[in-house]
Amino acid sequence: MSRRKRSFRPGLWLLLAGLITLLVFANRPSQPLQVRRLPDGSTLSLEAITYGPQHRFVPGGKLAGLLASLLPRPLGYWTGLGAFEKEVRPDPSVPVVWTVRRGAAPGTSAFQHVLGDMADWTIFDEHGCERPAAELATYHTGGRTQVVSFALRTFPRRGTWVGLRMYGPNREANRKPVAEFRLPNPDPGPHPDWKTQPLPVSVRDGDLECTLQQFTNGGDSRDPTRATQMGRVFGSSAFIQVASRFLGKGATRWTPIDVTYADATGNRYERQGMGRTSSHANKSRLWAPGMLPFCEPAWKVEVELARTPDSPFRPEELWTVENIPAPDWGQIIDINRSTKIGKIEVSLRGFARGTPTTLNARLDTGEPGYHLTLVKMVDDRGRPVVHEPDWTSWWRTNNGWASYDYAMRIRGGARTLTATFALQKTRVVEFLAAPKHLLSPPARQ
Repeated sequence: MSRRKRSFRPGLWLLLAGLITLLVFANRPSQPLQVRRLPDGSTLSLEAITYGPQHRFVPGGKLAGLLASLLPRPLGYWTGLGAFEKEVRPDPSVPVVWTVRRGAAPGTSAFQHVLGDMADWTIFDEHGCERPAAELATYHTGGRTQVVSFALRTFPRRGTWVGLRMYGPNREANRKPVAEFRLPNPDPGPHPDWKTQPLPVSVRDGDLECTLQQFTNGGDSRDPTRATQMGRVFGSSAFIQVASRFLGKGATRWTPIDVTYADATGNRYERQGMGRTSSHANKSRLWAPGMLPFCEPAWKVEVELARTPDSPFRPEELWTVENIPAPDWGQIIDINRSTKIGKIEVSLRGFARGTPTTLNARLDTGEPGYHLTLVKMVDDRGRPVVHEPDWTSWWRTNNGWASYDYAMRIRGGARTLTATFALQKTRVVEFLAAPKHLLSPPARQ
């Protein structure tokens, strides 16, 4: 018996040695497209460019890719052979650029800037057209490999190449790039030029008249009239002010709920309910990240509007939900109630009380062009619950699936709530206008 065990040992050792050799060769990095050394001594390399709809990247060669497809994901990350995947919405066909950081100090996260602050990225071209790019980035974590991918949803398309730039921390007064990559422009054109009219610009959609009164880009999200720093993508906003007037009968009022920006080169950015919205009388203001290249002089502004909660709704558009439990502070409650309004399924998912308190709802229409409005909410004492639309967020997909987080303030002592929702068709108006760029972009050559 002991001889049989001893006879197996050389085979086990050979198998283990083979596995170690296989892992060593599989973990050898593939030849990067470009490599840059960072101030802390680590390297940042441009590894690959993938094209949709499925974006998948494995740091290594073909052998690493084969092993990554066979190993479970946790084991793959532990061995350094994890596959990184990225889903790009709403257009999965846009190219994705993959970068890898190697040689970082132990404990340094891929989310952390090499100089001790959050990484700050911009995208640029040979004409000097530069804009924030951090919203294009996804920071992936997986064992010892630090990967940052960039989905090129919007980028300067009139040049022969496109560049990615990493800057020093925001707190530095004189920020300088610490790394830079250049890659061929995936869509060099030729592209048309759009002509615009000076503001204000008015358009009509049947019995609804809308006027674009103000349009700026590159402003601080707290003050759209003040320019932000070039790299501060989360503080840089496009701002519009729209006045709407209902020309039909009744007390119906319409307000913007979403905006999409597009330019003549094919760039398109949808706000998807993010940013901020405020309304007063018939005037509404929308803040959203300004994600188109600054050097494009003309933007198409597509404004989606919905009826306000105080507008009249037909009974078949309404859904009233009673006896919703009011959560205590810090509590999360599952609700899971649903109904159908016409052929469209609407559901309440859950309640979370904090700052702010949010009620989550889901809408599954199968097609775009619908919006779920919180008409009113009262507690069991008959007191109105204050809805805070400025802090309400939502997002949706092209096939009509949408998720809403309604922000509100619940008074003390409330045990149950009654909410009324309205499912309504939205309307879209289009403007062609030139934004006032507060960052003073260079002239297009």
